[in-house]
Amino acid sequence: MSSPRTRRSPGVSVRIGLANLPRAEHGRRDDDSVPAVRVDGRVAGLLPGAAGRCSWERRVSATTCPECGAAVPDGATCRDNFHALLLLESEIPGGPGSLAHFYAVASYGLQHPRSMNYTAETLAGLRAAVADSLDGRTTVADIRRRMSQQTDGARRVTRRPGDPEPTWHRGPWPMSVAEVLTVEAEQGAYGTMVERWARSVRETLDAARG
Repeated sequence: MSSPRTRRSPGVSVRIGLANLPRAEHGRRDDDSVPAVRVDGRVAGLLPGAAGRCSWERRVSATTCPECGAAVPDGATCRDNFHALLLLESEIPGGPGSLAHFYAVASYGLQHPRSMNYTAETLAGLRAAVADSLDGRTTVADIRRRMSQQTDGARRVTRRPGDPEPTWHRGPWPMSVAEVLTVEAEQGAYGTMVERWARSVRETLDAARG
């Protein structure tokens, strides 16, 4: 297997929440069932975020993400790793598949509750959706409907300024986005890797919270 390539993408501005999951574009059209969002005409996932530039590189760095422990290039944040993950998905012939995409963005979100600014209710819902999917109790389409219902009305996805941070596992994690970024841009290999990531996140949260 050839060595991973360095991936770069233009900076993107992510201004969306879990309630809005339309078809996304990033140099290609995804399957309508992919739980992705439109981000300034490009692609993101289930997660809201801020502007950033994808510049993840396979190199030694003294900087690590304080939430997941992944290596972060100097002057960057782990959100750049997330953007690199989306770029990797765009390079997979035929796309990553809706389930693999869900596992990837959900795993990242569950490992980054502070920087994603999620409410306790959002985190609990995302954790339950991952567990139900891994156990075969639900489909991606069901998850889309569930998350749409959970964000209806006055329910919030992210915390207001001054809201306390939810109680949540802060690490260590046995696997992070950094490991996923080493996989080849091939649907089967990527799907296997992100499912392993999702299982590790679920098992860690179960062990930490019961």
